[in-house]
Amino acid sequence: MQLTSSNGKVLNAAKVFELQPRKFEWENNSIGKDQIILPPFTPLAVDKNKVSNLTTCRKINALGLYDSLIADKRELLASPMTLTVSVNGKNEVIRPRSVTINCGKNGYNAKTTALSDTNSGIKLTARGTIDYDGFHWVALDLDTQKPVTVDKLTLSIPLKDAEVPLFH
Repeated sequence: MQLTSSNGKVLNAAKVFELQPRKFEWENNSIGKDQIILPPFTPLAVDKNKVSNLTTCRKINALGLYDSLIADKRELLASPMTLTVSVNGKNEVIRPRSVTINCGKNGYNAKTTALSDTNSGIKLTARGTIDYDGFHWVALDLDTQKPVTVDKLTLSIPLKDAEVPLFH
């Protein structure tokens, strides 16, 4: 191996090790891509804005966030989750518009789409996927017709102290 320093001097380095390409059995195949629900999990069920499974129930609002999160028959949220935005130095109200929830094939997952906007013209789209094991992924898109400065975007998750005593 040769290395060239910043002043153009070429240095020869001894070969210390050599990397050999390896092909692993999980490469370039479809192992693990089947949408099957593994025990003890159960398929998701959607009822209006509620998504539930084995031991949890989420009530999803028009921001795509939780109004309620119940696990093992216990409410974990002290109040609904909120999203606030500061634009050009001023806090703005986010106006929820709509939410749609569709359950996927065999209850493997549920897709959510929530639309909202602000006075400054920011359109927010929250797209989420809830998997049968409880994992919830949300992607939030902000779009505007005119340039604005978003100073801060804050997600508040007010958990009940009694339910999460070690969460600081």
